[in-house]
Amino acid sequence: MTWDLELLEDVRTENGVVVAANKETMKIEACGKAILHPACQKYGAEIPVHDVQFIPHLSTNLLSVVQIVKKGFKGVFQSSGCEIYNTQGKLVATGVVENDLFKLEQLEGAGHGASQAMLSSAIASAETWHKSLGHLNYNSEK
Repeated sequence: MTWDLELLEDVRTENGVVVAANKETMKIEACGKAILHPACQKYGAEIPVHDVQFIPHLSTNLLSVVQIVKKGFKGVFQSSGCEIYNTQGKLVATGVVENDLFKLEQLEGAGHGASQAMLSSAIASAETWHKSLGHLNYNSEK
C-alpha cells in the first residue's frame, strides 16, 4: 500500500476500502506496480511489486509480510532487522527496525521514494497505527 501515486506504474482504477485497527476505513483509489531497489542487490537489481494499492490517507508505504510469504518468499525477522529470501533461497532484501516497523534498506537515489518501503505484519501497536493513519489522536485509534 502506498500514499504516493508517483511510485506506481501501470496504474489502474480500483475501488474498495481498507479497514484499520480502529475500524476506520480508508479508500483505495488505484492499484499498480511499484519497483523496489534493495541495497543488498548488486548492480541495482530491481524487484517489481504487483497489485500495490494507492491509499492517499496513509502516511507510510507498507508491504504486507503475509503477501510476501504467500508469493513463496521467506522472511527472517529479528529484533535488529530482517532478511527476505526468494523462492530459490537467495537473499533479495534486508531491513532495519525503525519505529516498530521493519524498514527495507534501499539504494539511495534509485528512484522516487526508493527508501520509503516498510514491512507490516497483521499485528500492529497503537503507535504503528497512529503513524500509518496520518497521526490521528490515540483516542480515535481505540
